[in-house]
Amino acid sequence: MKPGLCASFLLVLAAWGCEDDTLPPPDAPIPIVTFDSGPADARPPDAPPPEGSSCEVAIDLSGNTSVVAGNTTLGKKLTSASCAEGAADAPEMYYMVEAPSTPVDLLADVVYPESAAPFDAVLSARTSCDDESSEIACVNEWWGERLEVLSASGKVFVVVDGTSESNGNRSGAFGITVRERKIVGMGKECDPAGIASRCLRGFRCVMGKCAAVTSETECADAESLDADLSDGSASVTATVLAVEEGFFKGACGAPAQRDHDYPEKVYVFNVPVSSELVASTESPETTYDTHVYLRKGACNGQEISCNDDVAPGSDNRSRLTVPALGPGKYYLFVDMTSESMLAHPAKTPRKLGLTVTLTPLPTPVDATPVDSMSTDAAVTDSAATDAPPDAAAVDSN
Repeated sequence: MKPGLCASFLLVLAAWGCEDDTLPPPDAPIPIVTFDSGPADARPPDAPPPEGSSCEVAIDLSGNTSVVAGNTTLGKKLTSASCAEGAADAPEMYYMVEAPSTPVDLLADVVYPESAAPFDAVLSARTSCDDESSEIACVNEWWGERLEVLSASGKVFVVVDGTSESNGNRSGAFGITVRERKIVGMGKECDPAGIASRCLRGFRCVMGKCAAVTSETECADAESLDADLSDGSASVTATVLAVEEGFFKGACGAPAQRDHDYPEKVYVFNVPVSSELVASTESPETTYDTHVYLRKGACNGQEISCNDDVAPGSDNRSRLTVPALGPGKYYLFVDMTSESMLAHPAKTPRKLGLTVTLTPLPTPVDATPVDSMSTDAAVTDSAATDAPPDAAAVDSN
């Protein structure tokens, strides 16, 4: 770590030492951040500007791997961010990272004390510090933030701004880390968790190496749930990288999902006798905004049912219920609806926890699936407002 970064803010990270050269473990408690310095406007007129309070004194985080303490009350309202209207009325802090000439991803995380009303951070990145039009990435999802600057090289400036859109504080104390993630190509070794490295777009990390992925190969390689469902219940977990390419979309996905090729996980199973199906991402393992949909016979087969949110506006996980599912082969998709994170971004990459149950019905039923939905509904149903579609077409649970 560069000397003086912590001292310049007069801040103390209770759980993370400023001299620590590693990120906190995933299950580490969020530290309490305290500060002794007042707002920049309260400083003596002849005092030098606080480090990070403007482009001229942007803090260099190049090569730094530890959590650096900051506080936007030390800054001024000098700029804004494209993804948050309220950012224009909040002070900000400025950081710089010199990325190598070979492009890498820059992953910036902002954390805050969970014991108090949090600072509602907005993170953006630009190639010219004092030029808003050079912005190349921006994120404003809930309170804590993870900004992914893809394929970066040269100088990149990271701006920590604020908003009150999610009922947090527009300014306050935080910790920031910026780390590099390598980008590797076909046949190269890769990190399945997507932390140290990730594959080029169009490839996915399969068995530790980058492999080409298409809609056909994704279906052919769908994970089978048959063995686990032999006793009526299956539970699986997986890691999802937002940068990966997706090939399918559910009819109940929100507008953001329709405009992006968000990645999905595909599972396949066979139903031997007519049964009730429940598929849910209501698990502590699930850390992002999901929707779940079911198709019969093939990945591009008839969509039987789709569920976006368990509780729209408060729980972005999903629960799909089909009361009477006829015998046959089915494909189950867990898809990203948006880039929203449901857990603290520095503690959890995008992970999902899926539980599927099959309960045989006491009497035979018509094998025709219920809650049938046409593929065309994906662009015309009421999900365009991110509200649950008509209950006749989509499970409303």
